[in-house]
Amino acid sequence: QYKKDMELLRDAKRYMEGDNDDGELHPWDLNYYNGLVKTHLLNNGSDDNSGDGNENYSLNGYFTVEQSIKGMNILVSRLFGIVMQEVTIPPEEQWDVIYNDHKDNTNEDRGEQLLQKSMIRKFEFIQEDDGQELGTMYL
Repeated sequence: QYKKDMELLRDAKRYMEGDNDDGELHPWDLNYYNGLVKTHLLNNGSDDNSGDGNENYSLNGYFTVEQSIKGMNILVSRLFGIVMQEVTIPPEEQWDVIYNDHKDNTNEDRGEQLLQKSMIRKFEFIQEDDGQELGTMYL
């Protein structure tokens, strides 16, 4: 089992480093490639694995958007006394929304049809003690 595991780690290193790499594992490589392989195996069967032989070794399982936002909220609160608050984003600030001019077969205008909902999120930063607005972040 050890030899099989080490070969899997060497394959991961060759994949990440390119074909020119000999796949030799150094002590500092083990944790990194072990994490990549574990992530790949956990994501096996997801959209990240197209099955075409070019599997995507990713770290998205470690740093999800929601977990990162929660962590950032805790950090800014504890370190700086700042509240990070998600707010509703008005339509005029949504630059990723796609509309289609909807016309029927008589070429009569039926208005705009929403094709893609906004994925943008807006966060405001407010000082805890006096409520002063400090800034805005769009994600």
